[in-house]
Amino acid sequence: MIMQSRSLAKELWSNNMYTIITKEKFKEVRTKLQYTQRELSEMLGVTITSISRYENGERAISRTIS
Repeated sequence: MIMQSRSLAKELWSNNMYTIITKEKFKEVRTKLQYTQRELSEMLGVTITSISRYENGERAISRTIS
């Protein structure tokens, strides 16, 4: 699980702390790593609804998702 989380973080954020993550990038990374919305929500500790809202642009994606 830790390695999966690191892979996800590496895909989403570069070393640049000001990187903006678009809804398209968020979904692209999730599908590239072959996670369902449910799996990703469990990894990040958020609801499936939150994942859906991130991907649809209905909710801002912060560097610290909680």
